Amino acid sequence: MAPCSALHAGALLGLAGHLLMHLLLLLSSGARAQEVSARSYTNYTVLRVTPTTDEQVRTLRGLEDRGVQWWTPPRRNFPCDAMISPDKRNEVVGVFTSLQLQPTVLHQDLQEYQARVDKELQPLLTSRFAPGDAYINNQRYLDFEEITTYIKELAANHPNKVRLHNIGFTHQKRNMTVVQLSNCFECKYKAVWVDAGIHAREWIAPATALFALSQLAENETSTAEMREHQDWFILPVANPDGYEFTHKKDRMWRKTRSNTSVPGCYGADPNRNFDFHWNEIGASSNPCSETYAGRKAFSEIEALNIRNFLYANKERFKLYISYHAYGNFLLYPWGYTADNPDDWKLLRSVAEKVNAAMVQAGSQEYTIGSSTQVLYPAAGGSDDWAKGVAGIPLSYTIELPGFDFGFQLPPSYIDQVARQSFEGLRVFAAEAKKVTRGRSRSPTSRPSQRSFG
Repeated sequence: MAPCSALHAGALLGLAGHLLMHLLLLLSSGARAQEVSARSYTNYTVLRVTPTTDEQVRTLRGLEDRGVQWWTPPRRNFPCDAMISPDKRNEVVGVFTSLQLQPTVLHQDLQEYQARVDKELQPLLTSRFAPGDAYINNQRYLDFEEITTYIKELAANHPNKVRLHNIGFTHQKRNMTVVQLSNCFECKYKAVWVDAGIHAREWIAPATALFALSQLAENETSTAEMREHQDWFILPVANPDGYEFTHKKDRMWRKTRSNTSVPGCYGADPNRNFDFHWNEIGASSNPCSETYAGRKAFSEIEALNIRNFLYANKERFKLYISYHAYGNFLLYPWGYTADNPDDWKLLRSVAEKVNAAMVQAGSQEYTIGSSTQVLYPAAGGSDDWAKGVAGIPLSYTIELPGFDFGFQLPPSYIDQVARQSFEGLRVFAAEAKKVTRGRSRSPTSRPSQRSFG
C-alpha cells in the first residue's frame, strides 16, 4: 500500500510539473506572439495599369484573392498599382495581357530597391543637417524614437509657445503625443488639427507633418499670420506601433498591431475604425484584410485616443487635416456615400485654393472631391467622423504624392513634398479663420453618436 501511494503521489507531482511547464510555454509563446522576423520582399514586383472599362476594373479587383495587393485600387481611367508576389507574377501578368492592359514596372524587386535606398541613407543616419529653414532633418525618414526626441526638444526650447499633450497609449504602450502651438495658451483660440501616419507605411505623411511643425514653431517670421489668433494641434504619428513595425519588420505594414481573433493576423485599419457609418462600405470584417475595420468601432486604442481628445475639444476646432499617401488627392467627406455634405461647395472651394497654392509652389495638380466620388468608398474614416460627429466644419484627407515610387518615395523627395504641402497649409489656415462652426451631419447618421463626450 505505501509504495503504491508514493508512486501515485510521484505521478501527481510529475503531472503537475508537466502542466506547469506547459502553462509557462503557453505564456512564453503568447509573449512572443508578435516577435516576428523581418519580412522580405525579394522579387516582389509593383506594376501599374490603367483600366478604361468597368469590366477591366471588375476583373482587376478580383485579383485581390489571387496574390495581388492593390496599393491603389482599380478605378476606371486612373492608374492603379499592384504589389505582386513572385509566385503569382506570371499569372497576374497573363490577366493583364488578356485585358489588353500594358503594365508599367514601378519596382522590379521591392527588396532590392529598399536595400539600395538604405545604403544611400547610411551617411545621413547620424546627421542633424537640414536645408535652409527646415529646422528638422528632412533628408531622411525619422523613426518613432527620433520623432519623439525632436518634439520633446521643441517643447523644451520653446516653452512659451509649444506644449505636449499625451492623449493616451498605443496597444504596445507607446505615447501618442499631440504638439500644441499657441501664441497665447490662456486665450483658447479656435484651432487647427493635423495628424499623419494613421496608415503605417505612408512615411511621407509624418515627414510632412514634422516639417509643418518645425516651421510653425521655429520660423516665426514666415508663419506669424498662420499662428495669429489660431492654435495648432499636430499629431505627427497617429499609428506609432505600426510605424515602428514598418521601420523594423515590414516596410509595407499598414494597420495597427493589436491582437485579433485570427492567429497570425494582427491589427486593424484605424482609418476604418471610427464610429461613423462604421464598416458599412469599403472596409472588411476579415481580420487578415488590409482594410479590416476592427471587431467594433473604436476597438483600436489609437483611434479611440484621437476621438477622445478631439471630441473633448471639439468646439475649438474649425479645421481637421489628415495626411496620407499616395496619389495627389484632396478629399473631403463623405467616404461612406457618394452623396455630398450640405456645405460641399465650401469644402471644394477651399480645396481648390489649397491646390492652386501647392501648384504655384511646384506641385503636380491634386484631384479634388469626396473619397467615394474620386477615389473609393471608405466608411469609418477619421475625416467623416471629424465632420459628422465632432462637427468640425472643414475636414480633409490629403493623399500626398508618390510619383512613380508609391509608398517607397525616396527620401530625396521629402523636402520638396513637405514644402509644397506647407504652402497649401497656409491657405487652409487662412480659410479656417473665415468659417464659423456648424455641424454638417450625414442625413443617415445614427442617434447613438450624439451621446459621445
